[in-house]
Amino acid sequence: MPKDSQIIVSMMEDLGIVEYDQQVLNHFLEFNYRYTTQLLEDAKALSNSAEKKNVDADDVKLAIQMAQGGVFPGPPPRKVLTTAAIEVNKMPLPPQRHASQLRISHDSPNSVKTKYRLRYESVIFYFE
Repeated sequence: MPKDSQIIVSMMEDLGIVEYDQQVLNHFLEFNYRYTTQLLEDAKALSNSAEKKNVDADDVKLAIQMAQGGVFPGPPPRKVLTTAAIEVNKMPLPPQRHASQLRISHDSPNSVKTKYRLRYESVIFYFE
């Protein structure tokens, strides 16, 4: 088994993943290759723009920082989430019905209406 594959298998085992399809390993290897290649190409472009002869560690670090924003986006800031929650919570909830009444959305199709359609695999059943 190639060294890269052994490392990925070791990482999956550390995470408790013991059963997996061979294609999963292939996908991880492909992602690793594409991501690393893209990082090195970006580092080379940064080095060229700084008019350096060789790519150094600072170029690679900057390429990683730039890539993390696009490939692995982080969560939005807490302030943004709080502002959005305040805006959503300003809207009043619809009035509740009496507890004995059914709470069924009349906007969407469902099986409580007198006529409805049920799709199972490729067969459609009509009920009236």
